[in-house]
Amino acid sequence: MKFRVTGTNHASGARMSLEFEASSKASAEQKARGQGMDVQHVEDITDGAQEHHGARRRGEDAGKIAGVHPVVKTLVIFAIVAAAVYFGWPYVRGLIGR
Repeated sequence: MKFRVTGTNHASGARMSLEFEASSKASAEQKARGQGMDVQHVEDITDGAQEHHGARRRGEDAGKIAGVHPVVKTLVIFAIVAAAVYFGWPYVRGLIGR
């Protein structure tokens, strides 16, 4: 099978893209590391068919919550802060009044 490995050169940080004949993605990644590459993505290009089945690349959208609008996130955070102030204010007033 033929794989295209993309990443950066370990020494210079320059972007690299190499193609390898390998038995699996792992062996293609290992060959790229042997060439001095920090691997970011490996794709199967056997017979010209590229892999596009919705898989994420390493580190891509890692901490993102899909489908939640930023305004909704802001409103939820505001509600949590408002609840904390509402229920915590009597305690804080008691500490200040001492």
